[in-house]
Amino acid sequence: ILGIPDEAKIIGIVAVFRDQKRLWIWIDLALKILQKSPETHFLLVGDGEWRSRLEKQIEESGKTAHFHLVGVQKQVIPYLSIMDIYLSTSEFEGLPIAMLEAMSCEVPVVATRAGGIGEVIQQGVQGFLSEIEEYEELVDYCVQLIQDPELHSAMSTASRERVVAQFSMKRVVEELEGVYESVISKSVY
Repeated sequence: ILGIPDEAKIIGIVAVFRDQKRLWIWIDLALKILQKSPETHFLLVGDGEWRSRLEKQIEESGKTAHFHLVGVQKQVIPYLSIMDIYLSTSEFEGLPIAMLEAMSCEVPVVATRAGGIGEVIQQGVQGFLSEIEEYEELVDYCVQLIQDPELHSAMSTASRERVVAQFSMKRVVEELEGVYESVISKSVY
């Protein structure tokens, strides 16, 4: 797929290429991961104002064969499902839907503790978190997941279970119905 060798581990993200995502840091971390795990490939799904600068950063690294920028995709699930790790270096975030989708595809998350990310990921269970300015830690977390298949497998399963249990549409609808029912039962009397 995309000229990525079958045995390669794939670290990816789905994002709008804008300042808050700090994708220049993402690329920098990717290059550091490559030094420790040279078979890794990196998949960026999305586009935005930072694209040309990111392409230049990748080109100057001499590692373009390891990076795959596929642009905006209507269907992201096929891309998420080939990822081994979802890496995020955001400075601020709401609740990133693409991250939840990755988790539903059994992809563990390695990310900064930006916004809602820290509420979803339990450290060491569905992935690993760093403080927003301690993002250098993410390199070793990714390498650890690449080198420890048992840990990766456990986190993959835990990621999907967390999304199904906490963030599935069924659960959201059930909770909303509960709110409506409590309001209706109070207003009847």
